[in-house]
Amino acid sequence: MSEDGAIRLQKYIARSGRASRRGAERMIEAGRVTVNGATIAEQGVSVLPGDRVAVDGKLLAVRDPTLYLAIHKPRGWICSSIPQENFPSFLSLLPERLNQVRHAGRLDVGSEGLLLASDDGDFIQRVSHPSFGVRKRYEVRTQGPLNPELPQLTRAGIRQGRERLRFEDLQVLNGHSERGKLLITLVGGKNREIRRLLETFQVRVVRLKRIGIGPVNLGELPCGQWRYLSSTERRSLLSEPRTSRRLT
Repeated sequence: MSEDGAIRLQKYIARSGRASRRGAERMIEAGRVTVNGATIAEQGVSVLPGDRVAVDGKLLAVRDPTLYLAIHKPRGWICSSIPQENFPSFLSLLPERLNQVRHAGRLDVGSEGLLLASDDGDFIQRVSHPSFGVRKRYEVRTQGPLNPELPQLTRAGIRQGRERLRFEDLQVLNGHSERGKLLITLVGGKNREIRRLLETFQVRVVRLKRIGIGPVNLGELPCGQWRYLSSTERRSLLSEPRTSRRLT
């Protein structure tokens, strides 16, 4: 911020919690942002205290981000602010005073476990975007026998369409019965990546639970409950070094 209080427009939007800085840049390019009633469609614009900034006609209010939450999402809840059909929003698990948060990364409707949420757009970008390489850990229950070469196969990964699906690590905690138990680590995480990759190797997932994101663990947080992240957890998440990924 300059001496006169000027701040770059994309940073202003991110601090409002409306989007990450990268998302704000896309909004600007699409002509969705106005400053004092004038449409801004190019990068590099700064705004001053008292300027009126709006996205899609809705005025934004900048405040210091204050909310950093860990939520134990149950199966059947969706990572969306709007309920769909018979699936409630994860926001229904929170008190109304916290309903301005957005989720940092998704869990599909059939999965459960740790979900992070915040009103800080930069924090959400840092946790969820694959380029930052935040590791996510999952406990997966399976049905049927497991191929003993499954760890090597899933670390090598496969091509599915234009995507590369692979696990950073897979440990077989129980593979000698009809009910297997796996511990899987992902970097990034594409849509339904665990289920899709395991299905390729004829492994049927019966339960999928995220138990950790970076330094934050689900621990004993009861299903459907939430807690504030500690300052140590926040600093650790934001200071984790980027993880190099094998993309070929």
